[in-house]
Amino acid sequence: MSVPDDDTDEPTAPIAPMVEMARSPHDRHRDLAVGRALVKRIDLLDDMVRHAARRRDSRVEEQLSLLRRDLVELLRECSVESFHFSDGDVVTADMRREIQIVGGKAAGERTVISETVLCGFRYRHDAEETMILRKAEVVIR
Repeated sequence: MSVPDDDTDEPTAPIAPMVEMARSPHDRHRDLAVGRALVKRIDLLDDMVRHAARRRDSRVEEQLSLLRRDLVELLRECSVESFHFSDGDVVTADMRREIQIVGGKAAGERTVISETVLCGFRYRHDAEETMILRKAEVVIR
């Protein structure tokens, strides 16, 4: 009498699909804590990259930039994404909660972004819940 063996060690056996588990509130708190810590490290790396660029040390600048890119990828894995605004974007009421104006002066009826000085970071818990970890710093005109 043979019992079917669903869990075989055969290398050519089909791979069982992974079941996606619901995220717990503990996952959310961990993601937020990791996200905030990594954003601080990214800011430090950005300062170090600027310093290396001023010294014209392209090798160090390149290596720090690679490390920065890896940290941003880790953030994505924790549901944190970076964002910025383009030159000419008109500031809307919804955008206002995501930006910190650090320079410039609004001229006329509309406030227009001239540049993003520092990107922002947002945490997306699900499709409806978003939390700003850091506002984008922008200059307006």
